[in-house]
Amino acid sequence: RSPSSENLRVMVVDDHHLSRQFTVAALRQFTPNVKQAASLSAAEARATQWSPEVILVDLELPDGNGLALAGRLRAGWPASQPPPRFIAMTGYRDIDTCAGYGASRNVPVLVKPVSASRLKDAVLGEDTAEAAAVSEGTALPTLRRLFRDELATDLPALETAVANRDMQRAASILHRLIASSALCAEPAIEDALRALDAVLRGRASAGRIAGAWVRVLNRVEELSGR
Repeated sequence: RSPSSENLRVMVVDDHHLSRQFTVAALRQFTPNVKQAASLSAAEARATQWSPEVILVDLELPDGNGLALAGRLRAGWPASQPPPRFIAMTGYRDIDTCAGYGASRNVPVLVKPVSASRLKDAVLGEDTAEAAAVSEGTALPTLRRLFRDELATDLPALETAVANRDMQRAASILHRLIASSALCAEPAIEDALRALDAVLRGRASAGRIAGAWVRVLNRVEELSGR
């Protein structure tokens, strides 16, 4: 079967709802056979039943390194079928600092946000170079509305996590919001969130953390005022 077949089976494994929704919609522009999962365990069960030909997997998932899925599936894959081709995804621009990147060096890595055309090229094997590209087209207004809803829910949870010094919870929320801001082409908010993430990871003083938090709130207020 040609890799450009309309029947190509593709699975998207990403715990970030907004990113997963965009990726699935982009893929369905050229193949209707797209399934999704939000964790390694769910993806493993679904892939075993469905036998996807390509798997797009986020490097960081709630239950481990996304590329652990490759090892699990390849170990038990039927000898009569070729194993799926893996493409890694991450929201981190500096992928050398991303957990799990070492295991991905033999796998193409796409840095989110990735345009619909870039996703198609990668899935069809026409272009495996990593690339960050602003998501184009009419999807942006819808994505930005969803992003505002996400901010309304996640910022109070992030504030609580920061106040309680729950760095694991804060990092999880920031990872999601950074990916969303990049996907929605909101660089001011993305930069402020990345700065907050950096000071939290660096165990900075309370004053520096407070300053970074205020910058996030200011950027979000600017977005709300548009």
